[in-house]
Amino acid sequence: MEQNQREPTPLNPNQKGKLCFKCGFPNRSTDLRCVYCEVSLEEPSGIFSMFQQTYYVLRWRLELKQKREGIKKNRALFYPVKFLGYFILGIVLSGTGLYLMIEAVNSNSFSRAIISVLLLLYGLFTLKGLIFRQK
Repeated sequence: MEQNQREPTPLNPNQKGKLCFKCGFPNRSTDLRCVYCEVSLEEPSGIFSMFQQTYYVLRWRLELKQKREGIKKNRALFYPVKFLGYFILGIVLSGTGLYLMIEAVNSNSFSRAIISVLLLLYGLFTLKGLIFRQK
């Protein structure tokens, strides 16, 4: 009894279908308009549609270029704040590492010495990364 019942498939695999250019919804090959978004499924042809597609491509490229330039400008605004933050972080880590190193030598503590070396190295690498930054 269970063998006779099958799961329904949304599209017949043997059926040739068209995807909507706007939303990507699968439609039957006989449909003239998309079932989901009501856009024409016929590919436009002729000189007018060629100019229209060229216009849309150029407009899209211009918008993309403006977005990229806007992102670069926003990055330039936050660069001094970012530089200052990393500089303060590097100074704090180096200072803490140096202080713990002095404490470790005075108290003969190996674990404090390891932690201080790590903090000192993290601070120095942070400062080195700011000063010798590759572009």
